[in-house]
Amino acid sequence: MNMKVILKTPNGPILNGVRISKGIHPVVWNPTLFYTPKPILSFDLSKNCIEVYYYKIFKNRTQENKLYIDKYSSIEELEEDIYGGCNFGGESNYKDIPFKEVYNKLDKKEFLHKINEMIEEHGNMIVGDLGLGEGNLCVKSDKSFQLGDFLEYLRIELTKNIA
Repeated sequence: MNMKVILKTPNGPILNGVRISKGIHPVVWNPTLFYTPKPILSFDLSKNCIEVYYYKIFKNRTQENKLYIDKYSSIEELEEDIYGGCNFGGESNYKDIPFKEVYNKLDKKEFLHKINEMIEEHGNMIVGDLGLGEGNLCVKSDKSFQLGDFLEYLRIELTKNIA
């Protein structure tokens, strides 16, 4: 990736046409968790849960070095990125719950709609090691680029600027 033009704007820096902003940091402790004699975790389409799903979807897309997307065109396209484990925090038994299992309990059309709303509002999230440990950034662009390649480019640029 041969990039170098950085514009500073009130809404965050733009690196060769890609707007960079603070990533989403989901409040992973699910507010719909309630205690009975045995704790039960309820999955839903609340803002907190959607942020967990959005984070996991884009962590998967970054690791697979998939292209930046404006939105998902279909449920089938979205389902390609539904794998791995979701972390809802709190008790250790709420970490790494299979994403596909959670997804199958939800209304798929509404899930698609809410994920597309997150993409419209925040763009794509890039999740991975930025050279300072695990981190994430949201990016918006009219250009097509691969998320993993952009992460690697940012990691190299950050390392140069720190050294």
